[in-house]
Amino acid sequence: MIQNQANNIKVSVKDNQVITKVGVVVLNWNGKSDTLVCLEELSKSECESQCLLVVDNGSTDGSVNAIMDWGQSKEWDVHVFDEISDNTKQDQKLTVYATNQLFLLKLKENRGYTGGNNAGITWLLNHGAEAIFILNNDSVVYPNAIRIMVSILQQRKDIGIVGCKLISLDKPGGSYEGGNLSYWLGVHFLRRLKGLQKQEVEVNFVPGCAMLVRASVIKTVGGFREDFFLYTEDTEFCYRVHQAGWKIVTALGAQIATKVGGSSGGGRTAIYYYFITRNTLVFITEELEGIQKSVALFTFCLARVLQVQVWLFQRRWDRIKGVVKGFSDFLQGVHGPGWARRHLSEHAESSSQPK
Repeated sequence: MIQNQANNIKVSVKDNQVITKVGVVVLNWNGKSDTLVCLEELSKSECESQCLLVVDNGSTDGSVNAIMDWGQSKEWDVHVFDEISDNTKQDQKLTVYATNQLFLLKLKENRGYTGGNNAGITWLLNHGAEAIFILNNDSVVYPNAIRIMVSILQQRKDIGIVGCKLISLDKPGGSYEGGNLSYWLGVHFLRRLKGLQKQEVEVNFVPGCAMLVRASVIKTVGGFREDFFLYTEDTEFCYRVHQAGWKIVTALGAQIATKVGGSSGGGRTAIYYYFITRNTLVFITEELEGIQKSVALFTFCLARVLQVQVWLFQRRWDRIKGVVKGFSDFLQGVHGPGWARRHLSEHAESSSQPK
C-alpha cells in the first residue's frame, strides 16, 4: 500500500514525459445509482488512453453486480479483482489503457474514502499510470474536463495537482471556482475566487472529490492518510504536496457537476462534523508548526464553540453530538471510523434493503 512520506521532501522537477496513461479511480460505497450515472458520463470522455477503475468499498447494496451489468451492457470487457496485491500475476498481460474496458476492484470492507482510494491508486500505479484522476461517484464529468486537466499537467511540469470548476447538483446555480485555505484560521475558512477571467489559477488546495494528481507526486509524498478515514484528507494531502514544492492549480475550463456528502450518507450530518472536527484537529497539531499552529488551533476551537452555541438555539443535537464526539476522539487518539463506525454500518444496512 501507499505510505505517507515526510513533509520535508522537496521535489526536483525533471518530469518532462508526455502523459499517455491516465488512470481514473471512482470509489463506490452503497451508491450504485450515482456510480452508474458517473460511469455513463465518463464513457463519453474525450481523454484518450485512460483506464477506468471502480473501487467498491465493501458495498452491501448489490453495487458490484450492477456495475458489472452496466459494463457488459455496453459490450465492454469487464475485469473484476477481489483484492489488491503488490505482485499481480493474473492481470500483468492486460492492456489497461484501451477503450471499452472497465476494471472493478472489490474490497472486503469499507476502508473509508482514504483507504478505498489508496487501494485504487496503488492498483493504477502498479499498472503504469502517469496521472491519476480521483473522482467521487456522485459526479457528472463534462466530456472535455479530464483532457483539459491533463493538458495543464503536460504544459507545466511544476504542477502536481489540478482541480476543476465544480457545479453543485444540490444547489442550482451554485459553483466552486477554486480558492485558498487559510491555515491561520484553522483551515475551515476557504477564500473562494469568483468571477475570474483566467482559465487556470494557482491555489493551495483543491477538493478531493475531483483532483488530477501526477503519479510522481504520489510516489514522493504518499497517498491519503488512512487514519483520517473520511474528510479533511484532501486538505492534508494538498498541504503535503505544496510543502514538497509542487504547484496546485484549478482549471476553470474543466467543469464537473457533483453532489455533497454522499460518502457519509448525504449532507452535513453528525458524521460530517465528527470527522471534520477530529481530523482538522489532528492536521493542525501534527502538520502545522510554531505560532501558526497555536493561532489555527485557537481559532478553530473558538469557531466550533460559537457554532455549537448557535446550534443549541436551533436544537441541532445531531451536529452538536458530532462535534463533541470529534473533540473526544481527538483527545483520546482515536483514528479510523471511530465513533462513526456504528452510524456508517446503519447507513450500509439501510442501503442494502430493497426499495
